[in-house]
Amino acid sequence: MKDNGNEKPGPALTGTVTLPDSGAVLEVKFVSPLLLNDLRRAIRRALPKPEPPLVEVAYGETKKWESNPAHPEYRAALADYNADFGQEFFQQLVRFGVQCEVDAHAVSELRERAAALELPEDDLVLYVTRILVTSQADMQALMNAVLRRSQPTEEAVAEKVTADFRPAIPGA
Repeated sequence: MKDNGNEKPGPALTGTVTLPDSGAVLEVKFVSPLLLNDLRRAIRRALPKPEPPLVEVAYGETKKWESNPAHPEYRAALADYNADFGQEFFQQLVRFGVQCEVDAHAVSELRERAAALELPEDDLVLYVTRILVTSQADMQALMNAVLRRSQPTEEAVAEKVTADFRPAIPGA
């Protein structure tokens, strides 16, 4: 990167993460916070959030229709929506935030065995999410690694504050 003819080091755009349970080592890439927002909006458009059912509520002489977010069927539909949203967001994080060599044989074998299932079309996403990520801990570690590169986390802020803080009083 150049600024007025002076060379400046570019930002670190990649890093690695070792998944705690599978032991797989993956390269993670910087993903813009604005791209993350774009991904969330695109998923919301593709997966509409369920609406709570309406119930008639009596207020003295008058009756009014109000939404009932505590309805058991709505709560179940909302839980399914949140799970689907989370899975799709994770897959998009992998698509945009992970680089690795895909084991074509393992992918082909899985596609053959799971032909009746609805699997991701992207081989990278399938390989990482269905073969390399073997536990919730792996999934969380990968998400944290990609998101840590994309937006500040509490841990990253605490590290930076600890590393950069200089006391105002000499000798303190």
